[in-house]
Amino acid sequence: MPFTVRAAITALFVVALTHNPVHAQVNDDSSAVERGEVSLADDEIGEVSHYQSDWQEFSTERLVGRSLLATCGLATACLLALWSSRRVRAQRGSAANMASMAVLETLNLAPRCSLQLVRVDGQKFLVARDTSGVRSITPVSSFDDAMAEQSETFSEVFPAIESNLHRGRDACADHGLSLELAPQRVSASESGARRDPWQGPSLIR
Repeated sequence: MPFTVRAAITALFVVALTHNPVHAQVNDDSSAVERGEVSLADDEIGEVSHYQSDWQEFSTERLVGRSLLATCGLATACLLALWSSRRVRAQRGSAANMASMAVLETLNLAPRCSLQLVRVDGQKFLVARDTSGVRSITPVSSFDDAMAEQSETFSEVFPAIESNLHRGRDACADHGLSLELAPQRVSASESGARRDPWQGPSLIR
């Protein structure tokens, strides 16, 4: 075959191959699939980004709300604890004050008039009352001190008196006499009982 005929046949074959509808359809289908995949990927990326933005906004609002609720709850709990502690302290203080106060004795002088001996925190007071209420409050610590001084003085003087009495008895015994204390004589009269003053020691033969 001449060269021109073979060249013409080859050219026709190449043109037929390049313009084959099946190959063109396959190419079109593959390009369409690629375009579909790209568009699908773009849609998925858009949905994911939109979901992430919505979730971030929702989580931020939710976190702020929970933080505010927790702060309010904590402040309320602190206020309640402070109030309850103050109330308990006040109740304990009033109970302690009531327990430390006691009425030891009461002397009724007249209707609705009395004299009470009251002890408050270890100290004693005389409280005078009448129809109008409390008239006077007098501490009795000075009276207790005076009684203590008198008892100490008597305890110091009594041994000397007792020794002198023993000496007097011994001296009287040497002379055949006895020394005795005269008892206190009590005589009754129409007006009531009368006591004679103490006559002192007497000598008995």
